[in-house]
Amino acid sequence: MDPLTQIMGVNEASKIWNLSPGTIKNYCAEGKLKAVKIEGKWILDRNQKNPSQPDHPKNWRGKQRTAGKNPGREEMMKRLQSKNNLATNNTL
Repeated sequence: MDPLTQIMGVNEASKIWNLSPGTIKNYCAEGKLKAVKIEGKWILDRNQKNPSQPDHPKNWRGKQRTAGKNPGREEMMKRLQSKNNLATNNTL
């Protein structure tokens, strides 16, 4: 297998993942992507997942959304009603 088929550049990654080249470069610099910088150019591993997807291992925002941290509409309505009940019970 040719090792050059396992790598890609920033422009190719931006087309595949539908992200801007600047975002790809930022992700590389932050360590969110498997990449190495050679003579000022980022070289990326082709076999990694899209970094903006919730199931990407370094996407903590996606994990929060999928982990149920953000309450749904019904939960928020219950919280508001309980706060209103506390406020009316504490007044004379």
